[in-house]
Amino acid sequence: MKEPLRYTVVNIDRRTVDRGGWEHRLEAVRTLVLALFLVLASPAATLIRMACGGAGGTDPQGNVWSPDASFTGGSTWPANGSTAADRAAMAAQDIPYRNLRYSNPPGTSLSYTFQLPPGSYSIVLKFLEPNKTAAGQRVFAVSINGAPVLSNLDLFAVSSGALKPYDDAFPVVTASGAIRIDLAPSVGNAVLSGIQIDGVAAPPPPEVPSLECRIGIIATGDINTVPGTTKAVPFLTGVSPRTRFVSLILSEHQMFRGAIPITGSMALTQSGPNGVVKQQGADIQLGVSDLDTVANVFQFLTGDLTNPYDLSVSISINPDFSYITTGAIRWEACWFLVPEL
Repeated sequence: MKEPLRYTVVNIDRRTVDRGGWEHRLEAVRTLVLALFLVLASPAATLIRMACGGAGGTDPQGNVWSPDASFTGGSTWPANGSTAADRAAMAAQDIPYRNLRYSNPPGTSLSYTFQLPPGSYSIVLKFLEPNKTAAGQRVFAVSINGAPVLSNLDLFAVSSGALKPYDDAFPVVTASGAIRIDLAPSVGNAVLSGIQIDGVAAPPPPEVPSLECRIGIIATGDINTVPGTTKAVPFLTGVSPRTRFVSLILSEHQMFRGAIPITGSMALTQSGPNGVVKQQGADIQLGVSDLDTVANVFQFLTGDLTNPYDLSVSISINPDFSYITTGAIRWEACWFLVPEL
């Protein structure tokens, strides 16, 4: 009885492969996949702490606040002519609530403008009602870069009285880096005690998949075969179901060249614990020309598998022939693993 086909699977470091199409394809695939998963992250930091209307200083938490700057319009409080009681009440406050800038003359607006790098920011506005005695005596609106963020703000009402700090934070994305804060009163004067601007950290980058590429040869020798039989030769075993192939290529290389060319076909088979899962058949016709025949099964496997599987090349030899001489089947594969959920 004739001996069945025997094969040897040899893994080859890609540096031993010719520097032609194979090498360039692998480098191109590697570059493409890494570029697709490149994510840039920027750290979070407090960029500005400004005490509006005052000389700045250090707050109880040890944070340093810079003097009032970058404003248009308004006056500072306490001001010349304010009562001793007002000055004493404000002096008892922590920085940055010890001073404030208010819109003046009445009915006019107040603004602050900053220039930062383009990006995402958190803007914390710090308020304090200095001297009103009832709700409805001071009402104003706030906008950032022209977008309303507070309307009909009544500090006495939201703070349940005067001389009680009130903070509010707003996310801002600016393509130009410009940040403009506008306060417009509808009753009385608008007031602002402090501005804090923090850079927003980018979300943590996703797991960057490591691209793996392998090249191998399934070689044949001077071996008799049984006509009409099919031999499945595994070349990648225990493949994780998380695998996503970027490139998977099979090619015949000077195979089955005897006095009479042998014809047949080659197929790619995916098999698991329950047998064959998927097969791409008759992909390469053997012995049909003197040139290499290439089959590109790009992204062959993207199924919802839950168990490891094997990849095999199935080689069928026509029953008219029974002898093979030399040659090989080359394979190359590039893949990455998707993160676990």
